[in-house]
Amino acid sequence: MERQFYTAEEAMKLLNMAKTTFYKEVEAGTIPSILEKGRTRGRKFPKEAIDAHVRLLYRGSNVNRTFDKATNADLWTAIEYDRELYGDEDIISYRRALEWKEKNNEIFMMLKEGDELAGTVTFVPLEESTIHALINDKIREKRIPDWAIRKWSDSELSIYAATISIFPTGNVVTDKERGRSLLFHTIQWGLSLAQQHDIKNWYAVAATDEGEKLLRKLGFHALEDETPEGKKLVKELGITLSPNQRKGYYLKDIKKAMPIVQEIFKKMESDDEWDISLPAPEITEKP
Repeated sequence: MERQFYTAEEAMKLLNMAKTTFYKEVEAGTIPSILEKGRTRGRKFPKEAIDAHVRLLYRGSNVNRTFDKATNADLWTAIEYDRELYGDEDIISYRRALEWKEKNNEIFMMLKEGDELAGTVTFVPLEESTIHALINDKIREKRIPDWAIRKWSDSELSIYAATISIFPTGNVVTDKERGRSLLFHTIQWGLSLAQQHDIKNWYAVAATDEGEKLLRKLGFHALEDETPEGKKLVKELGITLSPNQRKGYYLKDIKKAMPIVQEIFKKMESDDEWDISLPAPEITEKP
C-alpha cells in the first residue's frame, strides 16, 4: 500500500507548532520525517507518525467539555459569532431567540470548553405543517411563527433539528474533537428526549455536503421524490415537495442512531480516526 505523507506546513498546523519550533523538533529527531537519499530539500512527514503524535498531544490536553442548556449570554455570543461569519440575513435575531425560549425553554444546547463556546445544537418541536414548509423553502427558520413551536409535554411531537454545528478554531484536530464530542452529546440528548416525551418524527435540512454526510450516517433518509423509496416515504409523511425544495431529511426512530454511539465509544477506546467532521454553523439559520 502506498504510504501517505503530510507537507511540512500541514504537519505544523496539525501539531499547532510555530515554524522555528517545528524544525528544531525535526532536527532533534522528535518528529519523524523522510528525506530522499541525495536530496537536501523536500522533507516529507509520514501521515501515520504525525497522526500518532497529534493524538498523544491532544489526549494530554485534558480539555474540559460540558453540554448544557444555553444561557441568554450563550445565545448572544453564538449570534454575534454567526453574524461575523455570515452577516445578518440568515441569522435569527437575539430577540427572536428569546421569543423561542419563551415558547420552549429547552431547545437550545451548548457545548463548551471551559468558558468558551465550542458548538451548538437546536431541536425545535414544531407543527408538522411548518416543518413541511421549511423543507419546501416556503419559509425560513427566522419566520417560524410562535404558534408552531410546541411544548415537550405535547403529544405526537415532530422535531426539527435546526442546528448541529461546531464553532471552528482553524485547528484540524481540535475541530475534529469538538465535532466528535458534540455529536456524542447530541445523540445522547436526542435519546433522552425520546425516552421522556412522545416524539413521532425527526426532521432536518442539510445545506452542506458535511451536513448531508452527517445526517445519512445518523440514519436519516433523504426526502427525495426521485427514487421509489423516496416517493414512498414522502407519500407516507403527506409531504408535497416543490421544485425548489431544500435537502430535507427524515428519521422515524432516533434509536436507530444507537450504532453510531457504539461506534464513537469504540473509536475513542481504540484511539482510531473517525470519519465524520461536523460543519461550521451553516446547516440553517441559527440561534
